[in-house]
Amino acid sequence: MAAATAESAQLAIGHAGGIEACVDSMKEYEDDDIVMEGCLLALSNLCIPEENIPYALEGDLIELGVNAMSKNVENCGLQEHGCAVLANLAVHEEARGRIRECGGCDNIVVSMIVNRKLMELSLLAIFSSSICNEILHSLPLSILFIAMDSGVQCQALVALRNLCVKDDENKVLLANAGAIDAIIQAMQNHRDDVCVQARACWVLSILGINVDNKIYICENGGAEMIVRSMWDYADDLGVQEKACRSLWTLSVHPQNRDSIMEVDGIPAIITAMKNHAGEPDIQERGCGVLCNLAANDDNIKVQIVDDGALEAVVMAMVLHGENENVQEWAVNVLYKLCIPDNIEKMIEANVSPMMAVVAESFPSTQEKASYVLEQTAG
Repeated sequence: MAAATAESAQLAIGHAGGIEACVDSMKEYEDDDIVMEGCLLALSNLCIPEENIPYALEGDLIELGVNAMSKNVENCGLQEHGCAVLANLAVHEEARGRIRECGGCDNIVVSMIVNRKLMELSLLAIFSSSICNEILHSLPLSILFIAMDSGVQCQALVALRNLCVKDDENKVLLANAGAIDAIIQAMQNHRDDVCVQARACWVLSILGINVDNKIYICENGGAEMIVRSMWDYADDLGVQEKACRSLWTLSVHPQNRDSIMEVDGIPAIITAMKNHAGEPDIQERGCGVLCNLAANDDNIKVQIVDDGALEAVVMAMVLHGENENVQEWAVNVLYKLCIPDNIEKMIEANVSPMMAVVAESFPSTQEKASYVLEQTAG
């Protein structure tokens, strides 16, 4: 309980020998699952601060924890806390090697098989550790995610994000293992959980950096789930920001633009920009999505304007006059929208004064802003 209160308490307990004391208790009472469960619960909190990791690696914590999980596969609490300890430790290279060598990966998989309620925590430990790529080839991730409790799904989604955010190989590996299907299914199964929706959108935005993944996500309902989340949680900043990020990534590929259009992606983006006018990230990414969608189709450009994009974009420029990223993407989308069919509405929306200001303030926008200014000046 003390270790769960604050990092300062975790550090104080670790410095005072609390981790060593827990490990000693595990050695002394290795056949008492109540003691083992309690120790692992405490250690799951004590192993969070990086400063405490050396204490955890000095003794036999990893080996004792794996052994306890192996001997008590049907003890939900012990398995839960054991997976949490392994997940926290496995971000460190030395710990990953020891977990692998003492059979920790096998034990995690066994806990998944024996008790379906433990799948989410086992998956969290595997993904956080990044130590068992061979397991990812055989895990039916779409099945694993279906039965998960929504609260733990959020943790698993964070682990997925961390695993693939800076690793292109893992983006492919996870997709081949069924991660995309699993994430989309999670969004479907937990529509009422804002945490699942926001983090799922975030993970899809990272997996979608890979070209093949981009296409697969949209072909299998990803765009629909993302847009649906935007409508369901119109006031939630986290969902809107992550959803805009995902749609921006997915809309880069021309093949995905029709999919996004078909599920009312344009009005969802414009609504997000209007509802969260003061949030620069949403404004930048919203403009980015609209810019991608408007790339090469005049009919889409007209639809974007008819759906009210000009008001949202101009407001973004007014409210974020010193934000270069917002200004650049706003100019980019207005440049794309500047076709004869839209000129009159652009004039009515007072686009010209904004172009004059931004061209002077941000030289990188000058060429496109000047073009829009010329077309709308009269």
